[in-house]
Amino acid sequence: NLEIEVDQQRLDSTHVFGNMASLSRTQLMLACIRRFLVQLKRRHNAEYAQVRAELRTRCEAKDSQVFGGCEKNETARRQLRQQVAKDMLELVEQFASHKQIPSMPSYQALARCLHEQCDVTEGKVDVRKKTSGRALQNPSDPDATLDGHKGKGYQAQIAETYNPKNAVQLITAVIPETAADEDGDALQKVVGQLTENGLKPTTVLADGHYGSDENEQACESAGIRLVAPVRGKPPGPGYVAKTEAQKRLEKRRAEQTTPEWKKSYNPRAGIEGTNSGLK
Repeated sequence: NLEIEVDQQRLDSTHVFGNMASLSRTQLMLACIRRFLVQLKRRHNAEYAQVRAELRTRCEAKDSQVFGGCEKNETARRQLRQQVAKDMLELVEQFASHKQIPSMPSYQALARCLHEQCDVTEGKVDVRKKTSGRALQNPSDPDATLDGHKGKGYQAQIAETYNPKNAVQLITAVIPETAADEDGDALQKVVGQLTENGLKPTTVLADGHYGSDENEQACESAGIRLVAPVRGKPPGPGYVAKTEAQKRLEKRRAEQTTPEWKKSYNPRAGIEGTNSGLK
């Protein structure tokens, strides 16, 4: 029995890279097409033969042939991406009414990629300028998403004790998520898991991503003190807080400039070492 005190805990997320190739948007669309054609040929050879020979030849060629001459030519890269998008649309529409093919995972990944990467209007397809972080990143890892700063893959929300009286500090909760999930949305999930497991803290330290007024109020209702910075720049001169939420945020902004608050917040950084050690 280690007699670990769980009253003081700290929370952070750590990024986990997926074990997959990092693909450009054109490479992603091509990978979905190729994966579908391989499965189509294997399971529905007669239907595979119905795919236009030109499309098969273009999409099944080696990358060196497909992308040759495009590396330093933005116009050529854009034209290639548009052509691949047209190929995706053609394949999706060609087999959309088939009794079995739409249930194939490779077809579903193809249709998903088309939907996320392109806009289709009256049979015309246009590649979007930007996609969501929740868009498909690689058909071999369909659950992976994108964090704009940290990259593709997943993340884990990790809570651990930090009471100085403990002989050792222990991880108390781990919640796996995709990379596109927001840290701020996880705090109440973590608190819920800790409470359910009999590990509810009285104080939680977290960075500014978790420090919304909603989270602070939820923690207060649960009898937990959330110590987390208020994000964003302070309001300019003459600002007057009107709503109760604004007043609470201004009070917290003032508190976080005090030596007492900074001292109480200092232990939060310790979880960075835990994240590093886990990686």
